[in-house]
Amino acid sequence: EGYFVRTLGMHRVYNSAFMHMLMREENAQYRELIKKTLEYDPEILKRYVNFMSNPDEQTAVTQFGKGDKYFGVALMMVTMPGLPMFAHGQIEGLTEKYGMEYKHAYYDEGPDFEFINRHEKEIFPALKKRYLFSQVENFELYDFYDLRGFVNENVFAYSNMSASERVIVCYHNKFDECAGWIKVSVNKRTPNTLDKLTTRKKLSDALYLNCDEKIFYIFREQISGLEFISSGKKVKDEGLYIELKAYQHQLYMDFREVYDVNGEYAKLELLLAGKGIPSVEKFIMDLRLEEIRKSFENVIQPEIIENIFTVWSNPEDSRNASKVTQIVCEKYVEFIDKVQRFKHLQCDTKVVYERFKDEFYSLLNYKQNLRWLESIAEGSSEQWLPEFLSHLFLTGKGLEGNDLVIVLTIMMLHRFDELCDRIDSENVSILLFDELQIEKVFRHHSDVVGDQVEILRLVKLVLKLYAILLSTDELEIRASVYDVLQLDDCQGFL
Repeated sequence: EGYFVRTLGMHRVYNSAFMHMLMREENAQYRELIKKTLEYDPEILKRYVNFMSNPDEQTAVTQFGKGDKYFGVALMMVTMPGLPMFAHGQIEGLTEKYGMEYKHAYYDEGPDFEFINRHEKEIFPALKKRYLFSQVENFELYDFYDLRGFVNENVFAYSNMSASERVIVCYHNKFDECAGWIKVSVNKRTPNTLDKLTTRKKLSDALYLNCDEKIFYIFREQISGLEFISSGKKVKDEGLYIELKAYQHQLYMDFREVYDVNGEYAKLELLLAGKGIPSVEKFIMDLRLEEIRKSFENVIQPEIIENIFTVWSNPEDSRNASKVTQIVCEKYVEFIDKVQRFKHLQCDTKVVYERFKDEFYSLLNYKQNLRWLESIAEGSSEQWLPEFLSHLFLTGKGLEGNDLVIVLTIMMLHRFDELCDRIDSENVSILLFDELQIEKVFRHHSDVVGDQVEILRLVKLVLKLYAILLSTDELEIRASVYDVLQLDDCQGFL
């Protein structure tokens, strides 16, 4: 092939070395062929027609099978500079050798639809982006250094670019597992030089990455669908870490640049240590929500619940009550601050603090208020009032640990309806309850037992009622409360 291209000047040449060497796993020899071509004239790579079978050869599935090796070599075929060529019946997985003189097929075989589907998932997306792979100006081949520092000749790793789109392709053409780094490209002739100067590039330079410490790159591996993250500086200093199983192929695309404002991406990069996850942004969002839920959980932690019961046991101990109030309110302010930054809400934190403090003080005096309410009920001529209070306060047993968690949850959230702008005319408190996934706190809280679904319904019902009470129209309040109490999700509460 080299003779045809270099000496005879042929524009396109069948690259049979691609098929034979990769089929026989003569990986070092084929890598050497690519390296010599890059050193002599990279443009020659564009003239090769890469294929896995033709009418003179055995079928592709006969030579490469239908497993990972076939698809790894097929991915190389469609992502290398040059022209990819599929043989007759190759995508359908046909095993009969095709002959131009045949009038009809001799084998009774049909398309392998599972085989075709895998082409559609792993190969065709790359074919649709041939502009990314067909040129050699930005094509770079890399040595893959394993964890011992030796070059693994069985790994083909290369990158390319078109405009701002970047791509990295890796394929391990061996029945073995490996892990290592790609960092510096092999020698490549500098274009338009008479003295045949060659240069090597770092991966970060080949992909034009910004190597600022605060700049991170998120990219997706197309075969697995997983996303990876790495800072531009780490790619420059260390390269890109890659793990490959036997005949595994990877296609890294969809690079996007993000700026690490508060160190979240740096923490995530350290946490993942080169591993992939379904969504980097979702993982970051989960970390943020986890931090907010942690501040929420600090208010309803068992120690706080226990302190409230202690105050109820000793109502004369005002010093202890003041101490508990201060601790809880400080933790609540931390929660408010985190929610404000997360949702960009405009709330008067001082007002929220004072009103929550008043409500919490009333909660600490709950048992005294309960006795006062019971005395009113006993002297009332209304028949429903004693029964109502009995149900409201759990038949006179007083609030338990579970109930305190629910009450504190409602107290922490319902003020947002009053102090924040409504979002799409919905209750802000309920939106926050869902978006922050507060139910996860209930699920993990040791004191909360019983039917989780009923607990969540109860909390949302009370938050709805609180939002209704913000109205100033008495008739509107009555009508709205009546509508809420007819909802299916509150029948258990009723």
